[in-house]
Amino acid sequence: MTDRSRGAAPPLVGVLAVHGAVSEHVDAVRAVGGDPRRVGSVVELDAVQAVVIPGGESTTIRLAAGEDLLAALARRVRDGLPALGTCAGLIALADHIAGGEEPIVGGLDVTVERNGYGRQVASFEAPLEYAPGWDGDPEPDGVFIRAPRITHVGDGVDVVARCRGDIVAVRRGDIVGTAYHPELTGDRRLHAWIVGRARAYHPGTHA
Repeated sequence: MTDRSRGAAPPLVGVLAVHGAVSEHVDAVRAVGGDPRRVGSVVELDAVQAVVIPGGESTTIRLAAGEDLLAALARRVRDGLPALGTCAGLIALADHIAGGEEPIVGGLDVTVERNGYGRQVASFEAPLEYAPGWDGDPEPDGVFIRAPRITHVGDGVDVVARCRGDIVAVRRGDIVGTAYHPELTGDRRLHAWIVGRARAYHPGTHA
């Protein structure tokens, strides 16, 4: 049953709309009962109850979003805004990027290596193994496209999913990052999670 069917407005979930698979995330959020909003400015970010950072090129995200929007995003994520980052979105949320690059947004105490599974020609699909508690349809394949590799996980960061033994999705509180692209498959458990966290979100709290 959706929020709309109960008479309540669905939660507003922003999708950072400067680059990457924006439409696919918009469709996925809508499919699980959220109200997706494309975010390209600080004003648009201020209106939402959660945010999705799509894949694409993390360097392009840094340039296209601009300093003001990224600073506002970092501040809101630090203050408890639920966030889901996929592929380049994981890089954006990582506190540590191999090579010493400054964090883009931050919030996840992980170290990631760009293109850790190879360049575009090395893209692949492989079965995922979700951790207990992440119920959903039968275990799906993950789509890895120039995917980052998680090389270190800090204290307080939980493993959400593995692929071939590697950690490929992590969570700290209301932040989840994945090395793969759930928006390109029928796997909606992470979008259902972000919509649920948006529904529970209240500014100034870490619900």
